[in-house]
Amino acid sequence: MKNFNLHIIIFGAFSLLMGCGSGVDVASSEESSKADLKHNYQKPGAPIEMTYKVLTQAAQAGDEVEIEVSFDSPVKSTISTKLNPLKNMSLVNDKTSWQSHVAKSGEFESLPNLKLKAQADGLYYVTLVASIEVDGNVQSKPFVIPIKVGKGNVNLESSGEIIVDESGNKLIVHKAEKGE
Repeated sequence: MKNFNLHIIIFGAFSLLMGCGSGVDVASSEESSKADLKHNYQKPGAPIEMTYKVLTQAAQAGDEVEIEVSFDSPVKSTISTKLNPLKNMSLVNDKTSWQSHVAKSGEFESLPNLKLKAQADGLYYVTLVASIEVDGNVQSKPFVIPIKVGKGNVNLESSGEIIVDESGNKLIVHKAEKGE
């Protein structure tokens, strides 16, 4: 029993000594960890902004739709832009990717206007993905431009199943798709 009590006392003293010495290290490592988190945090996507203007008004099926697109970024590096494949629209331009360089004025060069054709009335989405190099890393950000063709109302149909959760909120559940 004496031997057991001696072990408890030695273990307690050893724990106190170890605890006192490591408390300072833990606090300093927590502070450095918080500093690292603040330093490494950033918004998702690249620091790029896009502005666009649909130049063709009241487009009908078969009409050419012209879109003016420009990009800006606080990072003065070349912006690479790629047009994602179009669904139910055809591209009149023959290029699907562009480079927007920084001009001597500090502004980005304009992209050539996009020219598209839709064969039927409806709501279409043109997706552009812009990329820029920031501190040696390439960052990308997608942008979507909605285009309405025709005079009729656009009926938006959900591609998923609408369910109601236990709180009464409506949710849309989509089937999972395997990525490429």
